[in-house]
Amino acid sequence: MHLINLRLLLDMLRGKPEKGAQKQYIGDILIEKFSAFGVLLLSLFLTGLGWHYTTKAVERDAKMNFERQVSEAKNSLHSRIQTYVNALRASQGLFASSERVERDE
Repeated sequence: MHLINLRLLLDMLRGKPEKGAQKQYIGDILIEKFSAFGVLLLSLFLTGLGWHYTTKAVERDAKMNFERQVSEAKNSLHSRIQTYVNALRASQGLFASSERVERDE
């Protein structure tokens, strides 16, 4: 590519370049620019696709982690409340079983 550009520049300094060389030069510039633009577009598309997939995966993982933590907290709270209910029922049974409750009981 650079040899063609250099050759065209030397031809221009010496005089008018040939029509074929001018067309070749313009064609090379267009191909070079369009291929660079195509690579840019492809890179941006792939970057956007990767970003979208990663964002969805992170959101999904965060949601699953949150759901798991909520479930664990709910189960823990339910277990604690059940323990307190059992203690209260045992106390209720103690008071119901005798007329007078003493410290030894």
